[in-house]
Amino acid sequence: MPRFDELPLAVQEAMTTPFHLILGEGTSEPVPESKSESLNTDAILPNPTPTPTPHTIPTPTPPQKTQKLGSLYLGSLSAVVDPSIAHLRALHISHIVQVMDLPWLVLTKEDGFECYKFAIEDVRTQPLDPEMLQGVCGYIHGVRSASEGQSGNVLVHCQQGVSRSATVVIAYLMRYEGMSLAEALAFVKDKRACVKPNVGFMRCLKVWEEVQIAARARGGAVEARGGGGEEGEDNLVKTEHLKLED
Repeated sequence: MPRFDELPLAVQEAMTTPFHLILGEGTSEPVPESKSESLNTDAILPNPTPTPTPHTIPTPTPPQKTQKLGSLYLGSLSAVVDPSIAHLRALHISHIVQVMDLPWLVLTKEDGFECYKFAIEDVRTQPLDPEMLQGVCGYIHGVRSASEGQSGNVLVHCQQGVSRSATVVIAYLMRYEGMSLAEALAFVKDKRACVKPNVGFMRCLKVWEEVQIAARARGGAVEARGGGGEEGEDNLVKTEHLKLED
């Protein structure tokens, strides 16, 4: 494994940045403490991430929603400890998805956040089947797409923001933004250069991709018969996984 100072500069900078914006409006830049309490992110903090060119990084397919979706962030453990917590509040991040093998939550309701614990280890033998991915991805999408006034911004984090949390965010983009595995990986790496799911997670994401392709193929026919919708799609994901296992 290369030393930290031997890594590309973009990767070094990403690993020392607590979190990055993946989808939505916001920023990854530190918020001055004097402005954090009254900060209007829509007016003051533009999105610094350049628009990806269509020849290299894919543009997410706009969800079929009329309301504005909450933002999605990806980061490391340093994103949920001081002084970053003030930054989370300033960006109106209301929900935390903790992707770590810890028996406790780093942030809780007492800290002002709704937290979801997705306890997995960063090892290639870690089970990560489609039902597990659908559970966490469904939670994220439920928060982002809640009715107007109820939707929230979500931060997904693990220890380093490299493998576990990145895997969840990639799976989310594949499920709800219609991206392939290659497209989602490239899209996330463009936002956070240090992203690198481990070999086992990549195998699981490949299975996840096959499930998505099969579910969408059947979903079109189901929708034509009036049986579509979010719940119908989720059931198709489970059905197609069982078929792949057979």
